[in-house]
This record gives sequence, structure tokens and C-alpha cells, in this order.
Amino acid sequence: MKSVIPIWRLMAICIIFTMACKNNSSSPNKNKSTTAPKIFSDYLGVKITQDFKGIVLDDKNMPIKNTLVSIGNKTTLTDALGRFEIKKANVNRHFVYIEFKKKDFVDTSITIEKTDTIGEISVQLIKEFEPCLFWFCKHNHNLP
Repeated sequence: MKSVIPIWRLMAICIIFTMACKNNSSSPNKNKSTTAPKIFSDYLGVKITQDFKGIVLDDKNMPIKNTLVSIGNKTTLTDALGRFEIKKANVNRHFVYIEFKKKDFVDTSITIEKTDTIGEISVQLIKEFEPCLFWFCKHNHNLP
């Protein structure tokens, strides 16, 4: 019987502390209202049309021609100097997604957060790495 009394005391203390806690879910200043974005597109910003230009280079800073560049609803290829220009692409004001694709290079994509800070875009593509076992690959290893 004596071992049960400390358990009852502990339970009574827990109940008293639980009832003593206040509900702090109400804000102290009810006059201020904050509007949180309701849907995902609110974070991206409104749709706008904007012009983009830039250059695509390889790992040796040499221009890469005929790279496919996609921005919003527009697509173009780079010229012989690796330069591209896209006019009137439909993008979001706070989020621009740009893709670069070229055979023998790793597909690359970048995102830009604010369209009002965009200058000329410079992207460096990396060559795809193809592991090989000397005589089973298409590379020339100068084997006899």
C-alpha cells in the first residue's frame, strides 16, 4: 500500500500541471493580419514575358555550338560562338527554369530566382564520362 501512494502523488502533480497550462494558440495582437500564399504558384510569382541571352561553354571555356536551350515556352540552339538569345519567353517572376542539352554532354539545368536581376547567362557543360575496359569500349587506347 505504501508503494502506491507515491504513484498517486505523482499522477496528481501531473494533472495539476496539465490543467495549469494556458492555451497560447491565440495571438496577442488580433488586429494584425498576415496573408500567406495559398497555392504554389504564389511563391513563383506572376507570369511575365522576358528576353534572355547568354553563352554555353565546355570545361575548357570553349563555346559549344548547337546546344538546345529551353526557357519557359521557348527553345533555341546556340550559334557557332556558343551564344543564344530567346525573346519573349513566358516565365514566372520569381522562378525561371532553364535547360541545356547537347549530345556527349551532361544535361544541365539552372534556376534563377528573380527575373529583374538577370544579365547575360553563362553556363559550363560537362562532358559525359563513359567508363571503359580497354578492348570493350569505342575509345582508341592505342592497343596492338
